Amino acid sequence: PHQFAHERVEELDDNTWKAGTILACYLSKYNEEEPQLGRLTYDTDSKSNHVEIEWMTGTYSDPWTLWKHKQGKSYNTWKETVSSSAILFPISLTSAERLPTAIISKLKLAYENVNNPVRN
Repeated sequence: PHQFAHERVEELDDNTWKAGTILACYLSKYNEEEPQLGRLTYDTDSKSNHVEIEWMTGTYSDPWTLWKHKQGKSYNTWKETVSSSAILFPISLTSAERLPTAIISKLKLAYENVNNPVRN
C-alpha cells in the first residue's frame, strides 16, 4: 500500500502554508492515531513537496497541545518532515483548544475515506 494513497479533502490556499497553521494530516504509519494534527513550524511555499510540522496530542473530545517528548534532560516538541500530500485540510481549534463539532464530523469522514477508499 502507498503511504499517501488518498485524495486531498479540499484545495489548500496560500494561507494554509503559514507558520502556526494547524493541519489535519494522514500518515498511514500512524493509522492507529486518529485524528492526526500538526502545526506548521515555518511558512512554506504551496508548491513544496514536504513540510515540517510539530505534532499535537489530543482527542476528538479533549483539548489539543503540542506533543512533547524527552530528549536528555529537556522536553522538546515532536517535529517531523512529512510529504505535503499527507495534509488533508487546515483546521481551527476553539478558544478552549478543542475541535469544533463541525470539524470533528469532517475529520471522521476524511479518515473513513482514507481508511476505506472507494475502488473504481
